[in-house]
Amino acid sequence: MKKLITIIFAIALSFGVFAQSDTLFIHKGGQIISEYAVAEIDSIVFFRTQATTPLPTDTIVRVDTVFITLPPDTIVLTDTVFITFPPDTIVLIDTVFITLPPDTIVRIDTVFINPITDIGVVINGVRWATRNVDMPNSFTENPESLGMLYQWNRRTGWAATGIIVSGWNNTTPTGSTWERANDPCPPGWRIPTAAELQTLTDTNNVSSQWTSLNGVNGNIFTDINTNDTIFFPAAGWRSSVGNLNGAGASVRCVAE
Repeated sequence: MKKLITIIFAIALSFGVFAQSDTLFIHKGGQIISEYAVAEIDSIVFFRTQATTPLPTDTIVRVDTVFITLPPDTIVLTDTVFITFPPDTIVLIDTVFITLPPDTIVRIDTVFINPITDIGVVINGVRWATRNVDMPNSFTENPESLGMLYQWNRRTGWAATGIIVSGWNNTTPTGSTWERANDPCPPGWRIPTAAELQTLTDTNNVSSQWTSLNGVNGNIFTDINTNDTIFFPAAGWRSSVGNLNGAGASVRCVAE
Protein backbone atom coordinates (compact mmCIF):
# COMPACT_ATOMS: atom_id res chain seq x y z
CA MET A 1 0.00 0.00 0.00
CA LYS A 2 1.33 3.40 -0.94
CA LYS A 3 1.98 5.99 1.79
CA LEU A 4 0.47 9.46 2.10
CA ILE A 5 3.18 11.80 3.33
CA THR A 6 1.97 14.96 5.15
CA ILE A 7 4.66 17.51 5.94
CA ILE A 8 3.85 20.54 8.09
CA PHE A 9 4.52 23.65 6.04
CA ALA A 10 6.33 25.39 8.91
CA ILE A 11 8.84 22.49 9.07
CA ALA A 12 9.16 22.17 5.34
CA LEU A 13 10.35 25.76 5.08
CA SER A 14 13.46 24.94 7.09
CA PHE A 15 14.06 21.48 5.61
CA GLY A 16 15.45 20.55 2.22
CA VAL A 17 13.45 18.14 0.02
CA PHE A 18 15.25 16.46 -2.85
CA ALA A 19 14.29 13.65 -5.28
CA GLN A 20 17.13 11.59 -6.67
CA SER A 21 16.44 8.60 -8.90
CA ASP A 22 13.63 6.61 -7.28
CA THR A 23 14.06 7.95 -3.72
CA LEU A 24 12.82 11.17 -1.99
CA PHE A 25 15.20 12.50 0.64
CA ILE A 26 14.30 15.05 3.38
CA HIS A 27 17.26 17.08 4.60
CA LYS A 28 17.71 19.20 7.74
CA GLY A 29 20.90 21.11 8.43
CA GLY A 30 22.67 19.27 5.61
CA GLN A 31 21.75 15.84 7.00
CA ILE A 32 19.25 13.35 5.60
CA ILE A 33 16.57 12.79 8.25
CA SER A 34 14.05 10.79 6.18
CA GLU A 35 13.88 9.01 2.86
CA TYR A 36 11.03 7.39 0.97
CA ALA A 37 10.85 5.35 -2.20
CA VAL A 38 9.09 7.40 -4.87
CA ALA A 39 7.09 4.38 -5.93
CA GLU A 40 5.49 4.24 -2.47
CA ILE A 41 4.36 7.92 -2.43
CA ASP A 42 0.88 8.88 -3.66
CA SER A 43 1.22 12.60 -2.95
CA ILE A 44 2.96 15.18 -0.79
CA VAL A 45 0.66 17.62 1.02
CA PHE A 46 1.88 20.87 2.60
CA PHE A 47 -0.31 22.70 5.14
CA ARG A 48 0.22 25.61 7.50
CA THR A 49 -0.49 25.14 11.22
CA GLN A 50 -2.91 27.68 12.75
CA ALA A 51 -2.03 29.76 15.82
CA THR A 52 -5.70 29.88 16.79
CA THR A 53 -8.55 27.52 16.07
CA PRO A 54 -12.06 28.87 15.34
CA LEU A 55 -14.68 27.43 17.69
CA PRO A 56 -18.14 26.26 16.62
CA THR A 57 -21.10 28.50 17.34
CA ASP A 58 -22.45 28.34 20.93
CA THR A 59 -19.23 26.78 22.23
CA ILE A 60 -18.85 27.39 26.00
CA VAL A 61 -15.31 28.37 26.99
CA ARG A 62 -14.00 28.98 30.53
CA VAL A 63 -11.77 32.06 30.80
CA ASP A 64 -9.88 33.46 33.79
CA THR A 65 -9.40 37.04 32.61
CA VAL A 66 -11.54 39.31 30.44
CA PHE A 67 -10.44 42.75 29.29
CA ILE A 68 -13.31 45.15 28.59
CA THR A 69 -13.10 48.62 27.06
CA LEU A 70 -15.61 50.92 28.76
CA PRO A 71 -16.95 54.28 27.57
CA PRO A 72 -15.51 57.46 29.18
CA ASP A 73 -16.92 58.38 32.63
CA THR A 74 -18.28 54.85 33.18
CA ILE A 75 -18.64 54.08 36.91
CA VAL A 76 -17.46 50.57 37.73
CA LEU A 77 -17.87 48.75 41.06
CA THR A 78 -14.60 46.98 41.84
CA ASP A 79 -13.43 44.84 44.71
CA THR A 80 -9.72 45.09 43.99
CA VAL A 81 -7.63 48.08 42.91
CA PHE A 82 -3.96 47.89 41.96
CA ILE A 83 -1.97 51.04 42.73
CA THR A 84 1.66 51.81 41.91
CA PHE A 85 3.36 53.71 44.73
CA PRO A 86 6.51 55.87 44.50
CA PRO A 87 9.74 54.39 45.99
CA ASP A 88 9.99 54.45 49.82
CA THR A 89 6.23 55.02 50.20
CA ILE A 90 4.94 53.73 53.55
CA VAL A 91 1.64 51.88 53.09
CA LEU A 92 -0.66 50.47 55.78
CA ILE A 93 -1.65 46.99 54.61
CA ASP A 94 -4.76 45.29 55.96
CA THR A 95 -4.57 42.14 53.84
CA VAL A 96 -1.61 40.02 52.68
CA PHE A 97 -1.96 37.14 50.21
CA ILE A 98 0.48 34.25 50.76
CA THR A 99 0.87 31.14 48.59
CA LEU A 100 1.21 28.07 50.82
CA PRO A 101 2.35 24.55 49.90
CA PRO A 102 -0.41 21.95 49.37
CA ASP A 103 -1.97 20.49 52.55
CA THR A 104 -0.56 23.28 54.73
CA ILE A 105 -2.53 23.62 57.98
CA VAL A 106 -3.10 27.27 58.97
CA ARG A 107 -4.51 28.50 62.27
CA ILE A 108 -6.75 31.54 61.83
CA ASP A 109 -7.58 33.66 64.87
CA THR A 110 -9.31 36.52 63.08
CA VAL A 111 -11.21 36.74 59.81
CA PHE A 112 -11.48 40.11 58.08
CA ILE A 113 -14.46 40.66 55.79
CA ASN A 114 -14.30 43.26 53.04
CA PRO A 115 -16.56 46.28 53.66
CA ILE A 116 -19.92 46.15 51.92
CA THR A 117 -19.65 47.91 48.60
CA ASP A 118 -22.26 50.23 47.15
CA ILE A 119 -22.97 51.16 43.53
CA GLY A 120 -24.97 54.24 44.59
CA VAL A 121 -27.88 56.08 42.98
CA VAL A 122 -27.95 59.45 41.21
CA ILE A 123 -30.35 62.03 42.65
CA ASN A 124 -30.38 65.44 40.97
CA GLY A 125 -26.95 64.94 39.43
CA VAL A 126 -25.18 63.65 42.56
CA ARG A 127 -24.37 59.96 43.08
CA TRP A 128 -25.21 59.05 46.68
CA ALA A 129 -24.35 55.83 48.47
CA THR A 130 -27.53 53.89 49.27
CA ARG A 131 -26.37 53.15 52.84
CA ASN A 132 -24.93 55.01 55.79
CA VAL A 133 -21.32 54.65 56.86
CA ASP A 134 -20.81 52.12 59.63
CA MET A 135 -17.23 51.64 60.86
CA PRO A 136 -14.73 53.82 58.96
CA ASN A 137 -14.27 52.60 55.37
CA SER A 138 -17.42 50.47 55.41
CA PHE A 139 -21.13 50.79 54.69
CA THR A 140 -24.00 49.35 56.70
CA GLU A 141 -25.64 46.15 55.53
CA ASN A 142 -29.04 47.66 54.66
CA PRO A 143 -30.31 51.08 53.51
CA GLU A 144 -32.36 51.43 56.71
CA SER A 145 -29.45 50.53 59.03
CA LEU A 146 -28.43 53.52 61.14
CA GLY A 147 -24.67 53.01 60.98
CA MET A 148 -22.47 55.12 63.22
CA LEU A 149 -22.42 58.83 64.09
CA TYR A 150 -19.39 60.99 63.39
CA GLN A 151 -18.24 64.29 64.88
CA TRP A 152 -17.36 67.05 62.45
CA ASN A 153 -14.01 66.52 60.72
CA ARG A 154 -13.27 63.41 62.79
CA ARG A 155 -12.90 59.79 61.76
CA THR A 156 -14.03 58.08 64.98
CA GLY A 157 -17.48 56.48 64.79
CA TRP A 158 -19.94 56.50 67.68
CA ALA A 159 -22.92 54.23 68.28
CA ALA A 160 -26.28 55.50 67.03
CA THR A 161 -28.06 53.69 69.91
CA GLY A 162 -27.81 54.08 73.67
CA ILE A 163 -28.37 57.31 75.59
CA ILE A 164 -24.74 57.75 76.70
CA VAL A 165 -21.42 56.61 75.23
CA SER A 166 -18.09 56.40 77.03
CA GLY A 167 -14.94 58.17 75.85
CA TRP A 168 -16.85 60.89 74.01
CA ASN A 169 -14.58 63.62 72.64
CA ASN A 170 -16.15 66.87 73.87
CA THR A 171 -13.49 69.19 72.46
CA THR A 172 -14.50 71.56 69.67
CA PRO A 173 -13.75 70.13 66.19
CA THR A 174 -11.52 72.25 63.94
CA GLY A 175 -11.69 73.12 60.26
CA SER A 176 -14.30 74.66 58.02
CA THR A 177 -14.26 71.65 55.65
CA TRP A 178 -14.05 67.93 56.28
CA GLU A 179 -10.42 67.00 55.65
CA ARG A 180 -9.82 63.98 53.43
CA ALA A 181 -7.58 62.32 56.03
CA ASN A 182 -10.51 62.35 58.48
CA ASP A 183 -13.12 61.16 55.97
CA PRO A 184 -14.73 57.88 57.16
CA CYS A 185 -16.20 57.05 53.73
CA PRO A 186 -14.94 53.91 51.94
CA PRO A 187 -12.51 54.31 49.01
CA GLY A 188 -14.18 55.99 46.03
CA TRP A 189 -16.57 57.91 48.29
CA ARG A 190 -16.38 61.07 50.40
CA ILE A 191 -18.35 63.33 52.73
CA PRO A 192 -20.73 65.53 50.66
CA THR A 193 -20.23 69.27 50.37
CA ALA A 194 -22.84 71.79 51.50
CA ALA A 195 -23.78 72.40 47.86
CA GLU A 196 -24.32 68.68 47.28
CA LEU A 197 -26.52 68.45 50.35
CA GLN A 198 -28.61 71.34 49.05
CA THR A 199 -29.36 69.44 45.82
CA LEU A 200 -31.69 67.25 47.89
CA THR A 201 -33.78 70.29 48.82
CA ASP A 202 -34.17 71.42 45.20
CA THR A 203 -37.96 71.01 44.93
CA ASN A 204 -37.84 71.56 41.16
CA ASN A 205 -35.95 68.30 40.72
CA VAL A 206 -36.33 66.36 43.98
CA SER A 207 -39.32 65.40 46.09
CA SER A 208 -39.05 64.15 49.68
CA GLN A 209 -41.38 62.29 51.97
CA TRP A 210 -41.22 61.17 55.60
CA THR A 211 -41.80 57.43 55.58
CA SER A 212 -40.76 54.12 57.12
CA LEU A 213 -38.60 51.34 55.67
CA ASN A 214 -38.67 47.98 57.44
CA GLY A 215 -39.83 49.67 60.62
CA VAL A 216 -37.21 52.46 60.51
CA ASN A 217 -38.37 56.06 60.10
CA GLY A 218 -36.65 58.37 57.67
CA ASN A 219 -36.84 60.47 54.50
CA ILE A 220 -37.12 59.08 51.00
CA PHE A 221 -35.83 61.39 48.26
CA THR A 222 -37.03 60.93 44.67
CA ASP A 223 -35.42 62.35 41.54
CA ILE A 224 -38.41 63.86 39.72
CA ASN A 225 -36.77 63.40 36.30
CA THR A 226 -35.71 59.75 36.67
CA ASN A 227 -37.92 58.45 39.51
CA ASP A 228 -34.80 57.05 41.21
CA THR A 229 -35.12 57.06 45.00
CA ILE A 230 -32.90 56.94 48.06
CA PHE A 231 -33.79 56.39 51.72
CA PHE A 232 -32.11 58.26 54.58
CA PRO A 233 -32.85 56.71 58.00
CA ALA A 234 -33.39 59.06 60.93
CA ALA A 235 -30.27 58.07 62.83
CA GLY A 236 -30.36 60.92 65.34
CA TRP A 237 -27.45 62.93 66.68
CA ARG A 238 -25.47 63.36 69.88
CA SER A 239 -25.05 66.53 71.91
CA SER A 240 -21.71 68.10 72.83
CA VAL A 241 -21.50 65.80 75.86
CA GLY A 242 -22.39 62.64 73.88
CA ASN A 243 -26.05 62.22 74.83
CA LEU A 244 -28.34 60.85 72.12
CA ASN A 245 -30.96 63.37 71.01
CA GLY A 246 -33.97 63.48 68.67
CA ALA A 247 -34.01 61.90 65.23
CA GLY A 248 -33.03 63.72 62.05
CA ALA A 249 -32.20 62.78 58.46
CA SER A 250 -28.77 61.19 58.10
CA VAL A 251 -26.11 62.31 55.67
CA ARG A 252 -24.06 59.77 53.79
CA CYS A 253 -21.22 59.59 51.29
CA VAL A 254 -21.18 60.75 47.67
CA ALA A 255 -19.09 59.31 44.86
CA GLU A 256 -15.73 60.95 44.20
